[in-house]
Amino acid sequence: MSFHIDKSKLYQKLFEYFKKSHTSTKVQNVQKLVNVVWRNYKLQGKSDKELDIIVSKRIEEELQAATKNKSNLLNFFSKASCKPAEETKIIQSASNIKKKEEDKIKPGNHGFGFHGLKTVNLNLIYVPKI
Repeated sequence: MSFHIDKSKLYQKLFEYFKKSHTSTKVQNVQKLVNVVWRNYKLQGKSDKELDIIVSKRIEEELQAATKNKSNLLNFFSKASCKPAEETKIIQSASNIKKKEEDKIKPGNHGFGFHGLKTVNLNLIYVPKI
């Protein structure tokens, strides 16, 4: 009894899992890589059954790599978005603070600008608390 596989479906499955594990690579380049891998596996597999086993192992490896990549990405974003808003603080730049101190010392400067309105300098820097 002979073992027969649909090689086009097997190739397509291999290609799909390569795309999932190589998300930062252009699809054209992934396809080129899969073509090289596929040719090598076809040469290694002396029968359809051997080819199926070899390719299935590689598909499993690509699935594990894709899962690891996705896990790392989710972990990164979960850590980045967990900090509450209260933990961040806004500080004024050193030059802005120095300028305010100089303005206080100047004679005749009462901190009022055009038409008696108080002028405010908003040179602020956003610094997240780590």
